[in-house]
Amino acid sequence: MEGFCRDCGQLHLVAAETQEEADEIATARCDCENEEKWHRLMNANVEMLCGEQSREMQLQPLCNSGIELVKRTCELVRANVIDKSKVNIANSEITITRKNDKIDIKRVKKQTNQMMI
Repeated sequence: MEGFCRDCGQLHLVAAETQEEADEIATARCDCENEEKWHRLMNANVEMLCGEQSREMQLQPLCNSGIELVKRTCELVRANVIDKSKVNIANSEITITRKNDKIDIKRVKKQTNQMMI
């Protein structure tokens, strides 16, 4: 079946049941690099690391303002306005850096367990 990348419109031959599924597979497989695709992937990754989905990774979700801060920081690093950012929020540390031509978002949970006997 023919699927079309939602970002650039490029045609891909894929195995799918519906046109919607074909387009979704084509979009995921496409190697186009445009601004719309970058923003879509960045938003999805930030939502996964910082939004409600972060509970699955045993992390506390950020408030909407915190999520927007992370997204804007990714954009600033990508635009070479800043080189790196580190934010301590919601009992975690989020580091955003550039690695080659990619933006690296790392979130580390701060947890200390201690017992005295």
